[in-house]
Amino acid sequence: MGGIFLAKYLSENTIGKRVKKVLLLGTPFDNEDMDQEPLCSFYRNGDLQNLQRQAGELFFYHSDDDFAVPFSHLLKYKEALPQARYREMKGHNHFIQESVPELVEDIRG
Repeated sequence: MGGIFLAKYLSENTIGKRVKKVLLLGTPFDNEDMDQEPLCSFYRNGDLQNLQRQAGELFFYHSDDDFAVPFSHLLKYKEALPQARYREMKGHNHFIQESVPELVEDIRG
């Protein structure tokens, strides 16, 4: 729920400083098809323009075989935030692994 919490917070609140980068892995867009883990109080309200303004560089990572968050959620982010960067991954599931080299590269970049 970390990704949706951060997306929700930055889209619904204004912070004092601009963040350099926001990198979100397997982040739900809404509650649709969230059978494994419903969003409950993490449900985001409104649009995402405030998130984009405060995020600096905005990256989304999603695996085609994510068991917790359907891949369709990444497509919703792409529609809502076309200027963000998207990493469509294969075989990373819900990123329960030691390392995600693409993420490390984007952090360093």
